[in-house]
Amino acid sequence: MFQFYLLSVLLNTLAGLVLISLGKGKSTNLILAEEKAESIDELNENDSKKKKKASIKNMENKISSSEIFTNKTFRLVVGILAFIVGLFKLFVVVKSGVIIFADFFPAVFGLVSGFSILLNLYFSKSSIEFIPEVLNVLFIKNVTILGFCTIIIAALHFIFPEALFI
Repeated sequence: MFQFYLLSVLLNTLAGLVLISLGKGKSTNLILAEEKAESIDELNENDSKKKKKASIKNMENKISSSEIFTNKTFRLVVGILAFIVGLFKLFVVVKSGVIIFADFFPAVFGLVSGFSILLNLYFSKSSIEFIPEVLNVLFIKNVTILGFCTIIIAALHFIFPEALFI
């Protein structure tokens, strides 16, 4: 159904933007690895790497400075809707496709991004000090990377709606 297709593309894009805004200020493994590589091999770094890193930082700053992505009600609604639409996308195909695997990655990324947004909201309001390491690494520390991956999957799903694994 095209309604779930449109909802999946829109909500995965919004969820990715929310996750990028959540990751603003948090150190991710990708950024730490790039900074470590810079300190070790600072003399051999070329300009294209610097431009790429600066453009990613610039995009993160623009997204996180938007007030709508910092609104907790908006995050809650996007998280719940992304999770629900991801769940439905596991079983509803775009046109003629294999029932389970037709929209597998958009569905999984919708589920994961929705869960990550809701988990971040829960831990920001609760007084729990202990977070299991698996949840911390997968859904809290690496939200920026998850956000970019979710946007890429949404774009691929928009371009190739009937692909088997996209």
